[in-house]
Amino acid sequence: MKTNATEKLVDVLENGIDVHRCAAARALGQMDTPLAAAALGKALLDEDPDVRTDVAMALCKVNDSETAQLLMENLIGDPEADVKQAAIEALVAMRYEPVVPLLRKLAVSRSEEDIVWDEEAFYADSWDGWTDIQLAAVKGLSAFAHEPAVPDILAVLDDEEGQDITEPCFQALARMGKTGAAALAERFDTGLERNRRRIAKAVLNSDNPHLGALRDGMLADPLPVIRKIAVNATDPSDESLKPLFADPDETVRCAVVARAGLQNHALLWDMIKDPSDKVRADVFKVIAANPERFRDKELVKAVQAQIKGDPEAAKQAALALIALKGPKVARGLTHVLTTPKIPEAFRIGVIEALQKAGNVAVPALLGVAGDPNRQLRLTALTALAALAADDPVWPNVAGDGLLSALKGELVLPPEEPEPEPEPEAKPELPEITEEIAGEIDEALPLVAEKPMSTLDRIKANVPDLPEQPPEPVELTEEQERFLAIAKQKKHAKRKIALDTVVAP
Repeated sequence: MKTNATEKLVDVLENGIDVHRCAAARALGQMDTPLAAAALGKALLDEDPDVRTDVAMALCKVNDSETAQLLMENLIGDPEADVKQAAIEALVAMRYEPVVPLLRKLAVSRSEEDIVWDEEAFYADSWDGWTDIQLAAVKGLSAFAHEPAVPDILAVLDDEEGQDITEPCFQALARMGKTGAAALAERFDTGLERNRRRIAKAVLNSDNPHLGALRDGMLADPLPVIRKIAVNATDPSDESLKPLFADPDETVRCAVVARAGLQNHALLWDMIKDPSDKVRADVFKVIAANPERFRDKELVKAVQAQIKGDPEAAKQAALALIALKGPKVARGLTHVLTTPKIPEAFRIGVIEALQKAGNVAVPALLGVAGDPNRQLRLTALTALAALAADDPVWPNVAGDGLLSALKGELVLPPEEPEPEPEPEAKPELPEITEEIAGEIDEALPLVAEKPMSTLDRIKANVPDLPEQPPEPVELTEEQERFLAIAKQKKHAKRKIALDTVVAP
């Protein structure tokens, strides 16, 4: 069967259209047969660059050393950068040593005297394919752990106009024996914080025996981020981690708790009262994940006493308590849900903790599912949905609660508005007799008045004259003298005499 499939794929690779040839090449890469390797070797000369690229990638999986020289020819003479990159990856996978000198050259420059390039590709695609080739070359030198290539890697790091590939360069140096370790140590002591972080990761992920001193010093590095990286790369049972349980930086303490808390039972117990909320939360996570290791009564009491303060730390403490004492202990937390004075975040944390208690917590969750706080209702219903889904029996209490919520029965109906007072009854009008009707006719005109214009109304509005003429005003001699003076005086501009006659 496998032979028949290989023959069919070889036929497609030789005679199919370009898309099918690419697919056939990828499929043949999964066939570990000499026939597949031979067909792929011939296809390295295919007219389509995409087919040649897929063929080179397929040969990377076939890992047939007999095709290595053909891949070297593509690396040197094929103008397509994608084909060159695929050829490098295949040759590195085969650990074909003759490719190392070319990798050293390609890591530093285009090496046009040795390699053929498509000069028009950059102007057509606005992309220099060598940048991808350079990265592949550096990774290839790292895979070979070729110590003589250290100067080439340092040249790449010192190229201020080149691309930033410091991480793969540091990873390559970390694998290059004593020379690479010395180069990393020098740059670690004098480099920027970003580069020191990258060097630390490269060193801690390498098995180079010459990096021991540099690796050990990172646990006491002045930068907390370096100490944290070192913690995560150190064996949990390593005694050198114990001092870091008292590290001044909370992120380092969190890292060492998560990494080695289970191996340091006594130290973890002391950190239940750590001043950092994040550290306490991580401590409770370790306890909740390994309750069988923390059954001490005093420790259980200490955990129970920490269900307070920060909502996240309190939630993790509640989860740890449930893991230690079983689901029934969750009933002691239900009073928190019905206390509006307790902050919302704390109550939500308790709901999430009660979910871990299982069906024991369903009554309490149903009680808060009708709370006026919308977020609490959503959290409670989410927990009920998880409990209903986990219960193999249906119907169950949590499911019934969800159905009630769907009907709107868990939320109290809005208060009905108070009824408005009925308006007072208007007094009934007396019956209009003939005598009253006559009086109405005398008081009201039976015909509407003729409409009048505004000017006519002004003319018709004659003011009522006084019944008696006003009494004459007698002036004293002094008032008459002042009045005479006022009449004789010439007034300045914008002033008028007191007796000036004006139009009405």
